[in-house]
Amino acid sequence: MTMPIIALAGFLSLMSSVSASAGVPSQAVIPGYGAITPIEGAVERPDRKLRYRVLFNVTKAATTPDKINPSLEKVARFLNLLGNDGVRPEKGDVVVIVHGPATPIVIEDRPYTKKTGVAANPNLAF
Repeated sequence: MTMPIIALAGFLSLMSSVSASAGVPSQAVIPGYGAITPIEGAVERPDRKLRYRVLFNVTKAATTPDKINPSLEKVARFLNLLGNDGVRPEKGDVVVIVHGPATPIVIEDRPYTKKTGVAANPNLAF
């Protein structure tokens, strides 16, 4: 069994180009996850001159094992918020530590099915 935590790290470093219209929900950096609604003229914006280094601690499981862990949605939303203003964290600047009841979100489908009874780990889409 390989641990897809490296895939999770790869997901976090994946950054794409951004184009967002005010008031339109967007998934600028992580398509399909962590939707944001850009607000034109917002006073508080990410500073492109700063280097954002953030650690996310994921300890809780989703309400049911067939759902994506909501903490991963928060990570995606954070990256989309930064990306909406052209901020691109460097590889390793955003780290997700997964432990406790959340640990199964990083295992492959076969062991996930054995542990939870769900056919596929929905968190691997990240």
